[in-house]
Amino acid sequence: MRGNAILKAGGIFIFAAVLIMATTGMVAGKDPNTLFIGSVLDFASYSAPFDVPADEGVRLAVDEINAAGGIGGKYKIKLAVKDYRGEAGPAIAGTKELLADGVDVVLGSGSVQATIVVGGLTKKKAVPIITITASGPDVPQVIGPYGFTNTITDNRQGTVLAQYANSQGYKTAYILHCPDDPYTDLLPVYFAKVFEKMGGGKSSAPGPGPFPSRSSVSRWAKSKSLKPSRMSS
Repeated sequence: MRGNAILKAGGIFIFAAVLIMATTGMVAGKDPNTLFIGSVLDFASYSAPFDVPADEGVRLAVDEINAAGGIGGKYKIKLAVKDYRGEAGPAIAGTKELLADGVDVVLGSGSVQATIVVGGLTKKKAVPIITITASGPDVPQVIGPYGFTNTITDNRQGTVLAQYANSQGYKTAYILHCPDDPYTDLLPVYFAKVFEKMGGGKSSAPGPGPFPSRSSVSRWAKSKSLKPSRMSS
């Protein structure tokens, strides 16, 4: 089951890349019958749990597509992968190498920060970038017409969660967020804004702290004494 899920995800990335190439009118690399995809991913740091399986899915999809004769039985896929190890320096260097080699489209990391850094370089060369799991709503805004998100953005997730909480009759919510990543920092905020606007009780928002940590665990313990009808983090 896990292998099928990974393969399906990889196929979605490839399909998205083909659509973007078609709509932007770009011509694939040095060989007109080859789509050159480059990935700038994190295999060693906090985004690795998301980037590693995504990379496996992309590789499986590329192997299957090429083995079947390529896209539409004609266009083969070339894949190059750069591991930025959770650091800005390697991300910039890897992206520059891909651009110098004539990459057609880039797959970005699950990290919003890394995606924006990489996208800042790719947009200068009019090369599209697709995030793999990064869901920050500011990604396409910052990168512009060449930036695409593959997942539902955080503000939409927060809205749906708030709507569900409201539909279940929840009246209060306790919000726990941390600054380590925009996802864990801002998604609860998006939820709280919509939840309160829909009539929910004023959300308790403790100061952010590292997660997981003793501090965050103690905040969760504190939240129980407040007896909220909903928790969000």
